[in-house]
Amino acid sequence: RFNLFRNPTALAALAGFQHSPKEAQKLILRGEAPVNLQVRGHLNLSNNPTLETLPEGLTAPSLDVSGCESLGSLPNSLRAGRLNLSRCKALTALPPSLSCYELEMRETEVRELPLDLRVEYRLDLSRCSRLERLPEGLKVGTLLLNDCVSLEALPEGLDVNFLDVSGCAALRGWPQNGRIGIGRLRAANCAQITS
Repeated sequence: RFNLFRNPTALAALAGFQHSPKEAQKLILRGEAPVNLQVRGHLNLSNNPTLETLPEGLTAPSLDVSGCESLGSLPNSLRAGRLNLSRCKALTALPPSLSCYELEMRETEVRELPLDLRVEYRLDLSRCSRLERLPEGLKVGTLLLNDCVSLEALPEGLDVNFLDVSGCAALRGWPQNGRIGIGRLRAANCAQITS
């Protein structure tokens, strides 16, 4: 029979307890992480070849799973301020309604992003060679798309301050309704751009 008071992990989850990053790392890697695990600092799980999933409801101010090549999906209820998914080769899609301050996804196999993705400060999709499409109305401070060789068009309603599309060899033109604010544009080696 299950006794809640003899199971500290279950009790902590009910109480809204925040785990230290080291405690959370151990729980996740042992497969014992509770639903709605809350972490009070930067959670580094990077370069772990065996990590395949994260717990539902995981909340952390900063989460680094870069280089976790077996990580195939993210939980729908993931909450992280800064999220690094770079080099997660098995990751081909993001969950709907993902919202974060900064998102790094360099060198992933993602083809498109969810329509309701929200990134406030910086979105780095550099060297995502299979990326074909971005959501309409994408608004982010800095958008890095360098060497996204399959990207043919920028989305309508794009609103950024800094944009780097260097090396996007298939990019053919600009959106009719798009805006680059106070920052700069880098578009070196984009020979297909005509307008």
